[in-house]
Amino acid sequence: MNFQSRFDKAMMRADNAITKAFACEYTFELKTGESVPYQCIYDTKLLSQSAEGPPVFKEMKNGILKVLNLRISKDVVIDAVVKTQLGQRRVASVLYPEPTVSVLVLSPLGESETLNKKYGF
Repeated sequence: MNFQSRFDKAMMRADNAITKAFACEYTFELKTGESVPYQCIYDTKLLSQSAEGPPVFKEMKNGILKVLNLRISKDVVIDAVVKTQLGQRRVASVLYPEPTVSVLVLSPLGESETLNKKYGF
């Protein structure tokens, strides 16, 4: 029996259903001048894994965009500009909590402070 393949297919179907129900299309203005749309789920909380203790939620005041079933290259979207519910933001970091999930961490345009100081990653 090919359990891994069946499990992966089930997870892909679940992620597709979640995306269909909760995601909106966001258009990213890349550094190259191109515009690229992605189906993203906007959130302001990020589940942070810690080796020392249980996972905790971190409040992300500028928001994050989760993209399911797609691993977006950091080289492509870092410093891209996107319009969100809070106005225009730039992609400051990309996290990969799972092999097929990309989390785009947003910051205000022109912010120079690193995310390491604020959020620890």
